[in-house]
Amino acid sequence: MKRKKTRPPDALATLLAMPLEDRIVAIAKDLQSRTDTFKDIGAFELADALDVPQPESPSSSDWSFTSYAERMTLEEYAEAGGEVSEILRWLEPHVGTKRFKSLEKAFAKLEEEAVEPSFDFLTAKERKVAEETIAQEQLEASESNGMNCVASYCVERPGIELWFEAVIEDDGSCIDLKTPYDERDGKTMDLADCEIDQW
Repeated sequence: MKRKKTRPPDALATLLAMPLEDRIVAIAKDLQSRTDTFKDIGAFELADALDVPQPESPSSSDWSFTSYAERMTLEEYAEAGGEVSEILRWLEPHVGTKRFKSLEKAFAKLEEEAVEPSFDFLTAKERKVAEETIAQEQLEASESNGMNCVASYCVERPGIELWFEAVIEDDGSCIDLKTPYDERDGKTMDLADCEIDQW
């Protein structure tokens, strides 16, 4: 007699058969052991199973939010079409009158030249001021347009932290949800080289 093939148990059904607290422990153990029994459960289904509030449209009362803008060099800013004359304006409050006159001439020469601009005439301090200002301006522009925003939520128990990360669209909806498996595997957003604002 031929043996009937048995289907492997559905990971989501297995998880949902447990009480909530047991689900949280099961995911934590699965992550740590790298057994990955529940890794292929859809991100939103996993979030719902772990009682994560509103994963499709995170709320600021439950989630923490981060707006970000990637930091740029002055050269990258100019290449992206940024106004070179703006840089001079940003530097004015940070330099003396004599230095400002010198910078005016250098920037005027830059605008006359058709080649890629080089800002080697700036001191390290002046470059830092200008690049920090660019980052801040880019961040403010992103925030006013509702762009470049991620939300984070942690399912937390003693000795357990299960992180979810949502990429937020300008209408407040989540367009991509990362799970604790993504966080473990380094697939969440790396904001190390970004200007950020958190709330």
